[in-house]
Amino acid sequence: MMRGMRGLALMIGVAIVLTPAMVVQAGPAYPLGRKAVCAGVAAEVELNLEAPDGGSRTGVRDRAMARARVTATLYGTPAVDLPRPLKFFLPERTWRQAEKRGHLRAIVFAARPTGTPTLLFGVEGAPTDVDPDYAAVRAAVLRYARWRDRRSDPAVLAEAEKTLATTASRSIASLAWTFLCSSGHSDAIARAAHLAPPSSPVATMVKDGAACRSDLDCRDW
Repeated sequence: MMRGMRGLALMIGVAIVLTPAMVVQAGPAYPLGRKAVCAGVAAEVELNLEAPDGGSRTGVRDRAMARARVTATLYGTPAVDLPRPLKFFLPERTWRQAEKRGHLRAIVFAARPTGTPTLLFGVEGAPTDVDPDYAAVRAAVLRYARWRDRRSDPAVLAEAEKTLATTASRSIASLAWTFLCSSGHSDAIARAAHLAPPSSPVATMVKDGAACRSDLDCRDW
């Protein structure tokens, strides 16, 4: 009896590992700040999700990513550092909502952690125009594009600190937080947390003990 139970448990374990959806869902989540700071390129892409009669949902999605069109370069050089064909994860609910409209815009980040162009994402997926805060996140990534080339500019540091202290978005807070930490300005984190309301993202991040690292490891993707 015990041998049979162990065999059943083993089969269940193997089934969980081999189910693609479970493997994807079990992966780590990467905040917007980590993706943006580690990336060498960020681009907005558009996917056509209009399905031909009889086409499978998976086939339509794969084809849409393979044929994705770059609609805006936020920073970097997509023609050089954006891998092709694109292949990234999105939550099922995001795909379903986008399919009802027949199109999707997403912000993708890419780098070369091992020398080969690689998309940077985790179980959270990529920011898309299905998300209610997409316009705000897109604007924040554009601000970061200006920050990243002027890390020592007092005006840029002040803007990043103000963004961190005033935003109600956890994603945008992570972007400002990671930029300031990676630039060696943990003092700005403390000031922003002091000025922000107790319920703000930065106050929550400090209370939760979020790490502020100047030596961000961008190889783990």
